[in-house]
Amino acid sequence: MSALVDLDDTGRCPTDSVCAGCGVPAGEGVGGGLVVVTAGTGVGVVCLSLCPTCCEAGRVPRMAMVTAALAAGDHCEHLGIDLDQMAAVMESGWDW
Repeated sequence: MSALVDLDDTGRCPTDSVCAGCGVPAGEGVGGGLVVVTAGTGVGVVCLSLCPTCCEAGRVPRMAMVTAALAAGDHCEHLGIDLDQMAAVMESGWDW
């Protein structure tokens, strides 16, 4: 099953109230709303809410390992998988 999981699927990921890249609140700044994107970290794939400016610039915030691990676990919950399944998909060639 894990090989069929799309780690970039953000359909069930919540949108935060501020941009993870620059901290601008949703609805403010250039372009207004936030969009949920995925990013690869050393411990797994995470979902982040970014404003259009940060999205376009590819601005993904640095995270402490513990924060990244917790965020990867959250993204697993959004996808309906566990961390072992995420690791299997990443090892099978997920490109980040």
